[in-house]
Amino acid sequence: MQDKLRKALSKLDQQQLLEAIEDLCVIAKVEDSLIAKYLLSTADKVKLINKTFSKYKRRTKFHDYYQAIEFFQLLEQEVLQPIKQLTPDAPQECAGVLQTILDSFVKLCEAKDDSSGCAMDFLYTTAQLWGLAWANVPERDMAKLVDLVYQYHTTHGYLHYPEFLEYFKRALGAEGLVLLEDKLKDQPSSLLKVIELQNDVDKYLAIGPSISGFNNTNRLQIAQMFLNDFRTDDAIKLLLSMSTDSRDYQPKQDLLIKAYSDNGDNQNCQKIRIETFLETPLLNE
Repeated sequence: MQDKLRKALSKLDQQQLLEAIEDLCVIAKVEDSLIAKYLLSTADKVKLINKTFSKYKRRTKFHDYYQAIEFFQLLEQEVLQPIKQLTPDAPQECAGVLQTILDSFVKLCEAKDDSSGCAMDFLYTTAQLWGLAWANVPERDMAKLVDLVYQYHTTHGYLHYPEFLEYFKRALGAEGLVLLEDKLKDQPSSLLKVIELQNDVDKYLAIGPSISGFNNTNRLQIAQMFLNDFRTDDAIKLLLSMSTDSRDYQPKQDLLIKAYSDNGDNQNCQKIRIETFLETPLLNE
C-alpha cells in the first residue's frame, strides 16, 4: 500500500500536493507540529522550545508518583527531543537552553514525587545533551568551556558526580581535559575520572595509589586502561596481584579472560573460565 501511495503521490503536481497536505493537517490536527518541525526558522524553533519549557516550569501543583513520571517524560519528549534534533544546526543556542534547564532543575522538582528516579533520569539526559551540544559548537573558547564545566561540576549539587565529566569528553578534547585536570587536584574521584578519559594509564598509576580511598574499582579501571593501550601483560600482572571480594570477583575474572584472549593464550583463558564457573556463589549453595 505504501509503494502504491508513493507512486500515486509522485504523479501529483505541486499545487495538488499542497492541497493534500492542507487536508491532512486539518484531519489529523497536526498544524502546530508541522510548522514547528518544517517551517520555522532556527531562531523561532529555539524560541518555541524555550516557550514550551517555561510552560512546564510554571507548573506548581503537586504531582504524585505517576504524575511526576509523566511530567518528566513529557518534558523530555517536548523539550529535550526537539533540542537533540536542532543541535547540529544550532549547537550554541541549544547549549544555552540546556544550561537554563539545568539551572531550573530544583524548581522543576518542587511538588513532584520523584521517588521513582524520574527527575534524576531527566537530569542525566539533559547533562548528556549539554555535552553533545558543546561538542558541536565549531569554535569553542576552551578555557571558558573548562571553567563552565568545572563550575557546574563543583557547584551544582546534582552534577557533582564523576560520570558528568564523561559527557564533555568530546567537547573538551585532549587540551580541555588537561586544563580541567589542573583544576580538580583537590577532588580525587573527579581527578581520576579526567585522567581515565585521557586514557593515560601511566599518569593514573602515578597519581591514583596516593589518593585516599583508592580501591579495587580503581585497580580494575587501570587494568581496563592497560587493555585499551594493548598492554595485556601489564593488565594480567595487575589482575593476578589483586585480592578481591565477591563484588569485585566477576569483573576481575572478566578482564583476565579478555587479557588472556587478547594475548592468544587460550589455555589460561579456559582455566579462568572454569575457575570462575566453580567459584560462582550460586553453585555452592
